[in-house]
Amino acid sequence: MPTMIMPTMIMTTMTVTYMIMAAMFVAIMTVPTVMVPTVMVATVIMPRTFLLRVAVGLIVLVLVSVIMMVFVRVLMTLVLLMIVLMRIMMVMAVTMIVFVFMVFVLLRMIMMLVFVLMMLVFVLMVPVLAMIVPMVMLGGRLPCLPGDQVHATLGATTRLVLDNFRVHGADILDSGVQNRGVEILGGV
Repeated sequence: MPTMIMPTMIMTTMTVTYMIMAAMFVAIMTVPTVMVPTVMVATVIMPRTFLLRVAVGLIVLVLVSVIMMVFVRVLMTLVLLMIVLMRIMMVMAVTMIVFVFMVFVLLRMIMMLVFVLMMLVFVLMVPVLAMIVPMVMLGGRLPCLPGDQVHATLGATTRLVLDNFRVHGADILDSGVQNRGVEILGGV
């Protein structure tokens, strides 16, 4: 009886895992598809001093998409390795090779831990990147709440980098942009 239950449990777990992977893959593929036309329209509407910010934002967006794609690929490879390990372990359980079976159990536990840690990093990375990309495009300003030190620090860092750029002889942080959001380092 246990031999009938175990494969079903494995299949159910793997099906759920694949569904999660598919959802993440679709989400990652959708972000550039939606964002790039939006940024292109914004480029036409916005003044010329905004173009450098848009270019930096697009580069960051492409890099983020590539990193996410590689990340999902590694996760899916890890899942496939775990499936192979489970199949080997099932054969070993039948043939009663206890020592080797325990080694494979330990290996699978380590792989599960790595998988969970990578998923945690993935989940934590998305909101951080979602905060950084618009910040780069807005020249280091976020409409953040008073006392929000994390946003202020990241904004100040981005502002220091972007302050060194000049486009067509005009400051990239023109007066029209300076009055929006939170002014972190004062006037230029």
